[in-house]
Amino acid sequence: MSSTLLIAAIILCTVFFFIIVFISLHRKGNNKKIARQKAAFADCVWKNKLEISEKETINDYLLALDEANFVLLYMNLSQEKEEAALIDLWKINTVNVTTEDTYVYEQRKGKPVQVDKLVSKLQIQVTLVDSQIKANLVLYEYKDGMKDFSFIRKRADYWCQIINKAVQELPHPSKLIVTKV
Repeated sequence: MSSTLLIAAIILCTVFFFIIVFISLHRKGNNKKIARQKAAFADCVWKNKLEISEKETINDYLLALDEANFVLLYMNLSQEKEEAALIDLWKINTVNVTTEDTYVYEQRKGKPVQVDKLVSKLQIQVTLVDSQIKANLVLYEYKDGMKDFSFIRKRADYWCQIINKAVQELPHPSKLIVTKV
């Protein structure tokens, strides 16, 4: 009986040891990923001489606003090589939150019937003034899995409001007061 308890204790200790090792390896990998993302963000801010007033990371996508230099920074941190985009606030016409949907069909009696609708992508769509070009700043993709979609949607709406407010508060030439010296 005591040998059985000893063997069970050894097995439990071994399993516990492997669990601790795998948890620490996972944390180490996450810490490296976060450090790489912070370094990429700091490098982009330094290279472009930005003064970030507000930033947020949603999933592996980063939004930052520089109200001093009138720039919106968007970074896709989900890939090996981070992608960054700088958008001049002076060139923004409209900002909206949009979704792309995927429909799921099932064959019933030989006919396709829609049984479900999935959101495949949530993005902030920025329409530029000059050429009506639209930039899509993705914040959620179906490959991200079932992360808290309602929270991501609220954060996207919040950023849409912030960007619109920053664009409206730009010191447009008609608002500037010229005084003679």
